[in-house]
Amino acid sequence: MLRALAAAGAALLLQAASASGEEFGNDRFLALAKECRTQAAVGPSATALRIRDAAVAQHKSFQGNRVDHTGRIVFFGHSEVESDHEGDDSFTADKVPWRRVLRYWEAVTGEPAATAPHRTLGAWYYPGALENPAPTELDRRGVSLRRLLEVIDKLDFSEFGDRSAAYKAAIQQSVIRASLSDVAWSAAFISFIMRDAGLDEKVFAYGAAHVAYISAAVAQSVRGVDGGERTHFFRACDPALTPPRAGDLLCYHRHTEGTRNPYVPKGPSLFRSIFEDFANGERAITRSHCDIVVDVNAGARKVTVIGGNVQNSVTERVLTLNKRSVLSSRQGTKACGPNNPDSLATGGANCNFNDQKWFVLLQAVM
Repeated sequence: MLRALAAAGAALLLQAASASGEEFGNDRFLALAKECRTQAAVGPSATALRIRDAAVAQHKSFQGNRVDHTGRIVFFGHSEVESDHEGDDSFTADKVPWRRVLRYWEAVTGEPAATAPHRTLGAWYYPGALENPAPTELDRRGVSLRRLLEVIDKLDFSEFGDRSAAYKAAIQQSVIRASLSDVAWSAAFISFIMRDAGLDEKVFAYGAAHVAYISAAVAQSVRGVDGGERTHFFRACDPALTPPRAGDLLCYHRHTEGTRNPYVPKGPSLFRSIFEDFANGERAITRSHCDIVVDVNAGARKVTVIGGNVQNSVTERVLTLNKRSVLSSRQGTKACGPNNPDSLATGGANCNFNDQKWFVLLQAVM
């Protein structure tokens, strides 16, 4: 699914770049930077503010995590697979965290998940994992949520009498919760926010992966520099040159050092490198994440963002701006301190959730 989206996005951008008859060179990057800065000086549109408000409302109702400017979690909220909240109104569908995440997935296609489970959702299993002793090496496999629910629906529970419906519902909901835990839902969260703000498919590229709308935003930037009309709600701007506004998105890629597919920048900046990959139709990143800008405090040099599936919750975090009011190249606290036990296998610090490969600002242009 992710590869298909990446390929489709790359093909779209290749057509846009080819139509211009030249590569997206330095002069065009300078023109794009100027357009982005000019737009940044204008207040956010009514739609951008609706995006902000929708993200804030979801974080509040989800009772999600909060991360401060040092990159550390200062409040642990509810997680994706919790079955209910503590409170007088715990047992309402809107208050059940996993049911809320299922609503995010429904926004990707606009279909109710109860009757048409999203094709991307599925549960992982490991043959032999329950054996004692279990095999030394396990082969991870997946089954689609749609198929699992179909199988459960065909099972005969009649021998359990008046408990039949209860057992069936418990099994189906357990499978759904497992699927929500196994599949990343951060892009589904963005899709939900965009539908809630009133964006249709003509101006926003809905998808199960962030690369779908990142690709469309890069294509919008290519068209704009070449004098084309605005057809997409966002364009791609350099976060090191463009001040963020409420309703914009800040994104990072997750192809980091030490992973199976690390991304090695080929240009003078991470933004230009990945932008040119997309614009030239080359195989670009596929693993990424985007947060929605909900508050900008230029005086304090802070920007607050909200994203889904960050530590299994809807999470608010505070990022640092530099004196030019753009995203700082240094985020959070590098040193975790001698009493922090968190560390990666490489021995590096693992206590800063803000220190990411931030590479693009998706700027609202409508």
